[in-house]
Formats: sequence, structure tokens, C-alpha cells
Amino acid sequence: EGDEAYRERLFVEAAAAYQEAAAGLAVLEDSISERGQAARLQALEAIEAGDAATAQKGHELLTLLEPGDPELPGLLERITKIPDVAAALQSAAESAVQGNTGAAVEAALAAQKQDPEHQRVAALLAQYQEADALARFRRAMSEGYAALDEENFKTAEQFFKKAGQIRPGASEPQSAQMELAAAQTAAKLRELANTGKAQERNEVWADAVATYEEALSIDSTLIYAQAGLKKAAPRAELAAALNSILADSERLVDARALQAAETVLAEAVAIVPRGPVLEGQVVELEKLLLWAKTPVTVRFTSDDQTDVTLLRVKRLGTFVNSELTLRPGRYTALGVRNGFRDVRINFDIKPDSRAEIDVRCVEAI
Repeated sequence: EGDEAYRERLFVEAAAAYQEAAAGLAVLEDSISERGQAARLQALEAIEAGDAATAQKGHELLTLLEPGDPELPGLLERITKIPDVAAALQSAAESAVQGNTGAAVEAALAAQKQDPEHQRVAALLAQYQEADALARFRRAMSEGYAALDEENFKTAEQFFKKAGQIRPGASEPQSAQMELAAAQTAAKLRELANTGKAQERNEVWADAVATYEEALSIDSTLIYAQAGLKKAAPRAELAAALNSILADSERLVDARALQAAETVLAEAVAIVPRGPVLEGQVVELEKLLLWAKTPVTVRFTSDDQTDVTLLRVKRLGTFVNSELTLRPGRYTALGVRNGFRDVRINFDIKPDSRAEIDVRCVEAI
């Protein structure tokens, strides 16, 4: 309606229609959060009830309302597990009726594995576990310590966690978890020390900095990490500076950038001995600086009507022919003429080359 009124030059009516549309949209937008929460609750309740169809509808609605919700993938995964959870619970119930509590627990654990967040499964599992908890607890603890002796930390943690789930509040799993944490820390610090040294040898200094910082975040008193960070940090800064210059040689048309590059080169050259990576960067930068310092005569042509400016260099004004001596690099010429559309010409100047750049405004406004 607003568009129609606008086309008919009924601007007041058009504005009113647009405002009414905006107000209606605002109401819809304001309701998104509440509707999203309702859809999430619908999906969660349906998951608990084993109603896959209703859960799927809730998930689909939540996806439309809150497409960025981080819980969406997890909800969808839980929904896909509903049939498996239901089958496992049915098996557990049948085993419990037959008095086979071990099988009932296994089935309930299978259901919990399919959906660890399922509250009803957790409640049933607690009931089934009571009968055979002690034997499974001892077995889990034994297997956990066996894995810990082999430094299979993930497996050990799973068994200790399982034991804790079997007998919540028992002191043995808590003590085992403390032993596990200490062993993991020691192994992690050994791994970080080896990784840091390898990164130094490979001249991956930024990674070495991250490695040593990670080690110090675990234990701030580590001598090897302190010394490694002291060495790696300045080298990482130098490597970043070298990579930045080599990746963007166009900046060297600026005198300040050229001077900064020479300073970085001097810092790199001062490092003795240099590894192959740094040596390669030094050689490449020396070539680049030589390239950047080699002047080239550039001839400009125009129509004596266009006011020409070589950006970041100088204003050339109006002319028919003009010459400048420029260092290699990328430049931009801007042409301005009253009554005509401005022109902007990007061009590259390379060593040992002759370039002729024509800059003129030809498109009348």
C-alpha cells in the first residue's frame, strides 16, 4: 500500500502505510524471544516424553526463530536419538521385571549414552543401579587405575567418572581424579616442553610463544617456559614484521614504510646464527628493498583540462605531457574536471620498465 501511494505521489499516505508496516514488524520481532523459548521448551519436553514428532516440530520452529541458537545442534542430535533411547528403556524395563538388574543397568546406561541429558533416563538408571552398584564400582576403579598406569588418561577419566556416577559421593573416585589430574599435568608439561623446542628449531616463533605461554598458565614457575618465552617473543615479533613487509610490498612506496622495512632488515641481519627460514626472509627482503629503491621514469599524458593528482606523491595539475621519477610499487592517479566524472587509475611501476599513464576525464555528467 505504501509503494502504491508513493507511486501516486501520495506521500503522506505512503508514510503512514510504511509506519504501520514497521510497527507490525516490531511487534513480531519483539515476540521472537518468547516464541523461541516456548519452542525450545516444547522440544525438550517432547524429548523427555519420547515424542520425536513433537520434538522435531519444536526444533524446526526454534531454528526459524533463533537460527543462531548454539543449542540447536545439540537438540537435533538428542531428537535423532529418541528411538534408540526408547528401545533401550524398554529393554531395561523388561530386564528389571525379570530380575536381571545387571542387564537393566546396561540397557539404561545405553539409553543415557544416547542422550546424557535425558532426566527420565537418569532417574531410571539410578533405580536400576542400586542392586549391582558395588561390583561395578570396584571394577570401574580397577580399570581406571590400569589405564592411568599406562598414561591412557582419557580412558582412566572415563572409568573414574563412571565409578563416581555409580557411587556418588564416594571418596575413592575423587582421590583418583586428583591423581589423574596430577599425572595429566606432568605429561602435558613434558609435551609442551618438547613441542616448544621443536617449534624453535622449525622457527615457528608465534607457535612457540603460544606453547610457552600455555605451559606458564599451568605452572608459572617453569624455568624452561620462562626462558623459552623470553627467546621466542621477540623472534615472533620479528617474524611477523618480516612476513607483513614481504606480503605487502606495495607499502614500500611510502618513505616511512621503506625506512621501517630497513630497520626490520637490520634487526634480522643482526641475529647470528640464522636459521633457514630467517635466512630466506633476509634474502627476500634485501631483494625487495633493492627493488623498491630503484627509480623508474614514468610518463603521464592528459588533455590539459583534467586536474591530475598522484595520490600520496604530489599534485600534477593540468598538462598534456609530464614525467616523474618514481620508486617501484603500486600507485593511484586521480583525475578531476568540472562537469565530468572523476577517474581513478591504479597502476604498478616495476624496476627497469617504462610506463605511460594516461589520465583524463571523458565522461560528462
